[in-house]
Amino acid sequence: MNLPYSVLLKQLNRGLLLGALLATLVVVPGLAENTVTDDGHSVTQVVRIPEAITESHEGAFEILPDQYRQYATKMNTVVKDYDAGFEFTLPWRVADGVHVNMDVKSDSEHIQGYSFNLTTAGTGEAYTVSFTKRNNTPTTGTSQKVWNTTWYDIPIKGMTNAKYLEIWRKNSGIFEHNSVDGGFFEKRDAQAARWSRITPKQDSDETVGSLMEVEFIMDQDPTHRYNMASTYPSTAQTFMEAGILETIVPSFSLIDQSDYEKTGDIMVDDGVSFVKPAGFSRVKSTGKIAFTKGNIQLDVESIAIPWQAISAGVPTLLGKQTLGDNYVASLVKVHDARIDRYEMRIINNRVAFYVSGVMNDPSQAYTTIAQDSVMKPKASSKRVAFASEIVLGNQGKVGVARMIGPEGTELTKAEFIDVLDGLRIDDIIGSDGTSTVL
Repeated sequence: MNLPYSVLLKQLNRGLLLGALLATLVVVPGLAENTVTDDGHSVTQVVRIPEAITESHEGAFEILPDQYRQYATKMNTVVKDYDAGFEFTLPWRVADGVHVNMDVKSDSEHIQGYSFNLTTAGTGEAYTVSFTKRNNTPTTGTSQKVWNTTWYDIPIKGMTNAKYLEIWRKNSGIFEHNSVDGGFFEKRDAQAARWSRITPKQDSDETVGSLMEVEFIMDQDPTHRYNMASTYPSTAQTFMEAGILETIVPSFSLIDQSDYEKTGDIMVDDGVSFVKPAGFSRVKSTGKIAFTKGNIQLDVESIAIPWQAISAGVPTLLGKQTLGDNYVASLVKVHDARIDRYEMRIINNRVAFYVSGVMNDPSQAYTTIAQDSVMKPKASSKRVAFASEIVLGNQGKVGVARMIGPEGTELTKAEFIDVLDGLRIDDIIGSDGTSTVL
């Protein structure tokens, strides 16, 4: 029978599918602690973060404060594509990425989505993740419903993994040179959901690359397939599949394409705008745009780039991450901030960095957002909750939106994150019409 997703996770956790381990990874540089519960017994296994991933983000280790160095590798990358109508989250920092929106000469016909490398080219090991929306066109004479709910013309309802692989073997030559596993599983709001892992067979101890795919056909969009594909060295299977099956797969969902405003209605600076936040009242303020909602203060402003590493030319994604890392470091240095959440947010190709936690009241330290990067810390007895989003514009400007409230205020609620997501860049550099380098 098709496994519910929760059951699939438990079976993977117990090693029933080639020994994959699924658990929450608590990461320190170079190591991850993997805790697995099996029949009431706790087992702790140390899983090493692949060296190639660590090497690819050495710059982040140098910038981030010691107590937050885990974000150099274990950092959520949240992706929302309102044009394509879906979202997902990667549990890792990425080295580079590209958005594609193009016609292709294959059964997919059109591909729209994102592709990322977790490592840089110099490491010699490839770790990739892509998530794309593709056309799902039935063969002539087959209805969409039948096409979506059969596997080589056999109904998928109640299909076991063994039957899935048996049917696939009869219809594909991929098994001759590869070890293959996979099957269907149940996912809420999906007509069909399946996974597969393909690893080349080998006669030596040489490391080979594995391909894992997870594909969804959703109730709300039966004419498209949503495909997650990841490649990685077979030796890193435990590390990668924990992230894929615990974070990426459950984070995937469809989103309303009409919810996104491409340009903000409040100009912050040349090339940077902000969507007027619903429920907030604008107040007069010198040198910045300010709003309030109850006891929450929202400031939006533009600053010149204070860090030389990203002040010239068009920065790479790693260069943009330098912006976020330096901002975290400055919050800790200037306001004695405790960072509870730090992530990259890619929304319709706009790359921003979200930071939240608790810090000394900046009004008592007499600093603006712009001064946070250069001022020395001043004593403050009052602690406040904060949440900020920072984005690099195309004209050498940085847009910053920051919320502050009394300590204990839940500024990480989705409604507040959506407000901070209102920072916009007018033009995205690096696009040729079919692909955009992030």
